[in-house]
Amino acid sequence: MIVRKIGGSLLESPKSIKLVADFIASEASKGKPQVIVISAMKGQTNQLIQLASEVSPSPSQRELDMLISTGERVSMSLLTMALIDLGIPAISFTGSQAGVLTKGPHSDSSISQIKPIRVEEEIAKDRVVVLAGFQGVDPDTKEITTLGRGGSDTTAIAMAAYFKAENCYIMKDVSGLYSANPKLVATAQPITQTSVPLLLEMCQAGAQVLHTKALQFLQSHFTPVTICTLGSGHPETQILQETQAPQFCLSQAQNKTYLTTNCSQLSSHIESIGWTKASDYQWQTAKILNPAQLTEVHDQAMSLVMR
Repeated sequence: MIVRKIGGSLLESPKSIKLVADFIASEASKGKPQVIVISAMKGQTNQLIQLASEVSPSPSQRELDMLISTGERVSMSLLTMALIDLGIPAISFTGSQAGVLTKGPHSDSSISQIKPIRVEEEIAKDRVVVLAGFQGVDPDTKEITTLGRGGSDTTAIAMAAYFKAENCYIMKDVSGLYSANPKLVATAQPITQTSVPLLLEMCQAGAQVLHTKALQFLQSHFTPVTICTLGSGHPETQILQETQAPQFCLSQAQNKTYLTTNCSQLSSHIESIGWTKASDYQWQTAKILNPAQLTEVHDQAMSLVMR
């Protein structure tokens, strides 16, 4: 069993949806069952929220969930149509149809249980199952709820854990994680492995790598996860329970630069990306060399905020 989460950045247009379908079809030929968890098309959730704001300055959270949960329903249906046209038996399900049970408030609920009865039935028929991520149903109130932005990550990881999947691939428009933004730091290196605690630290500090709830779920229900992009030959990042080698990552959010690393490795990491070489890094270095405020220190990891 393979679970794949397809990010909205890979679903920008009908053409890109067909490219994703081509990839899934090629993987289907390997004979392993596939569950595809899909996000809304790029920008669609924001468009729906904008529509709501034009109708109501303070929309009902229930109705907002009803509205924005349609984004994933659109993309799951389109991808399934494309797969069927390629001769791949496929079927799509909403979160509630897939047995994703939730608890908590609208727009910020959590997965309480997975009961994917219909998913199991379709897998037994050798169909590719395409699921709407980001959403589920509260079994007590029977209401549709959403998991918060990035919630499709959590849906995918929860499904992978339930099925004891060989791997859960979080597929984006970039190939894995890098030690820094390669657009800003020319010497940024691919990170082949990282750990759940380290990645959770990064995301809590503002790095938009994975849904925070997905990482919290991984802490208690670990399943193999790989961050990657479409195709082969690209760098990939495996998420492990504990990192096998010292790792660090530089990220940006809200006009701040974040470094997450093992405390004992801080000096070597600073040297490895050349922060002291002002002639090489110019304005990036000038920004990084501003006084740093230590925000949190833990036994294994730390975050520095560069202001």
